Order: sequence, then C-alpha cells, then structure tokens
Amino acid sequence: YFDAVFNTGDKPIDLKLRINGKANDVETLRIQLKGKFQSLMSRLAEKRGVTVDCCTFVIDGEAIGPGSTPEDYDLEGGEMIDVSIQEAKKQPVATSSRPMAQSKRIPTAANGPVTSIKVQTNRNKTSKKTKSWKLSSDSPLSQLRAMYMKYYKSKGCKSVDFYSEQTLIQGDNMSFKDLGISDNCTLIAMENSKSFN
Repeated sequence: YFDAVFNTGDKPIDLKLRINGKANDVETLRIQLKGKFQSLMSRLAEKRGVTVDCCTFVIDGEAIGPGSTPEDYDLEGGEMIDVSIQEAKKQPVATSSRPMAQSKRIPTAANGPVTSIKVQTNRNKTSKKTKSWKLSSDSPLSQLRAMYMKYYKSKGCKSVDFYSEQTLIQGDNMSFKDLGISDNCTLIAMENSKSFN
C-alpha cells in the first residue's frame, strides 16, 4: 500500500525545450519522471527533421545524457531545457539498435561517447573567482556565449568575446573539441567590446 502511495516513478511531466536560445521557439514534450531522455531527444529530433547527434540538450549549464532521467536532475515539470541544433545534418532520423551507454551524466552521440567538459571563465580579467560551465565537448562556442550572456545580463553584459592565452577565439559554430578547448580550461571573457590589453 505505501509503495503505491509514494511511488511517483511513473508520473509524466512536461518539459519545455527552447531551441537555439530563441524565446519564441519552444516545444513542450512529455516524459516519464524515470523515463530515459533518449525518447524525448528522439521525438524532438524527428519533429525537427534532424538526427539526435546534431542536437545538444543542456539544463542549468549541464549537458544531458540520453541514458539519464528527469529524476537524475531533480526535475518536477515545467523546467526549461536549452537545445542547440546544428543545421548541417537535416535528414530523416534513423533509429539505432545499438544499446545506449549506461552512464548517467555522459551524453552519447551516434558515433561514440561525447565528453562532458567544464569550461571556466574569468570575467573581464578582473575577477579573482572563475565561473564554471558544464558543456559537451561537441557543443559550439555559441552555446557558451549564450549561456554566459544570459547569466551576466543583469550585470550589464550585452556581448562577450572569449580569449585563450591572449588570443581571441573565433568560430562560433565550431565545437570546443575542434577549437582545442578541453576540460578545466580557463577562458578570459571580455564583455561589451572591451579590449583584452
């Protein structure tokens, strides 16, 4: 009797999926509290006419793995998940018969594991404290830019450029892996066109 009263594992919840940071492009999809995110990811990819491997799902700066569940992230329903869709691979979605990785926090792409990395930013070279961001190594730089600007918007941030070892990082659509940015890398974030020097 008590198990039936307290078991909320089968409870469906609605989650909002904001596409490419656009406030007017939000999908609401239902998932079981203990259901794997893989099903939600596949449904969104199919609706958008893309493959799952060109979508990155992030909540509160943390990449969501397909084998994880809403319960793993303490979601209760109504939360906003940011979805970054790369436009390159528009095609019908093929379902894979391969088993998914059992790891709770490491996403898996169709071509193998995707590494979850932590990128730290130092704000305007003045902060003694850095801010950490959890992203996928396959995430584009534009995703960090959007997350950073949203976080620091109330502090007057309207634009941001990232520097590594005094060199401006260019290539918003390039992944961290392609840019050579690895786990625990610290970038300097210069806001509102401030000069690095």
